[in-house]
Amino acid sequence: MSRKILFVDMDGTLCEFSVNGNILPPDTDWEKEGYFVHRRPLSVSIDKLIRVRHQYPRTLIVILTAVPSKIGQEEKLHWLEDYGLDRYTDHIVFVDYPNGNKALMLEYVCAQNNWDVKDALLIDDDLKILFDAQARGIDVMHVSTFLTRSAKVSNLFV
Repeated sequence: MSRKILFVDMDGTLCEFSVNGNILPPDTDWEKEGYFVHRRPLSVSIDKLIRVRHQYPRTLIVILTAVPSKIGQEEKLHWLEDYGLDRYTDHIVFVDYPNGNKALMLEYVCAQNNWDVKDALLIDDDLKILFDAQARGIDVMHVSTFLTRSAKVSNLFV
């Protein structure tokens, strides 16, 4: 079995991307200091990712997350450290928001590391991003499916 690569989103997948259960309005100030560092962790997702890491240590785990600014990037790194996820991930990749494209970045990261895109799986909560990646031939999974399926990596790539 070849080495599998999980590309995992942060906002809405590993941490809350709403306030009190409400989707954030489009005029939210994404660049406001403290915005990303105070996101509530989604412990079920975090626990599942850690289980995958322990059960399949050869699987690469790459955080693939959008950021609008340098402050957002620093806060997301701080958030990952605060919740110990920096110990369970192999790479952290930031995609420019709103101009970046996660599917293109995933392909770029695979090419730069000599990884086969066929071994990659993108886990995200945003259907538009998942449809875009799937249209490019990338395997995708909505976070809700990731949480309800067996933690076996071999099952995740079926």
